Amino acid sequence: MTRPAGPRDSTSSTPPRSNRTATGASTPSATRFAAGLDAVARRLRDWPADRPLGEGVEWGGPTEAERNADTSARQLLRMLADEPGLRAVWLRVHHDAEPVLTRIIAERTGADPDDPLPRIKAVMLNGALRVAAEEWAGLSSGENDRARAAALREAVLRATADLGV
Repeated sequence: MTRPAGPRDSTSSTPPRSNRTATGASTPSATRFAAGLDAVARRLRDWPADRPLGEGVEWGGPTEAERNADTSARQLLRMLADEPGLRAVWLRVHHDAEPVLTRIIAERTGADPDDPLPRIKAVMLNGALRVAAEEWAGLSSGENDRARAAALREAVLRATADLGV
């Protein structure tokens, strides 16, 4: 049985750069989905090692490009339930982000990126981000939804606090 590609298959600690995103996205929808994960990865990579990693998820707020991408990403995320192909792209983008997040966590903790623990923590962080994005997409701009968005951010912060990174 062939083992799926994972962080052990990567020989570089630098994300790939070309017409693809750091997570390897190349289709228009994958590129839109990956933009948010790429932004999070950049923030987490730059986040001070003496500060909890979860706080880095929000650090600095969105850039202008990220704010512009939010509208199209939200529209795509709202279509996931009705579009199995789009859902597959969404899940693939998150799967492809796993080695990037694994390397970030391994670097922060001094762990070997081939050790399963950084990968497991990366999967936990990635899952929290995926669920938060899916929930965020269903929100409108109303007051109740702003409160729900704040609760989602808090949930991601709490989940990442338990990672010990």
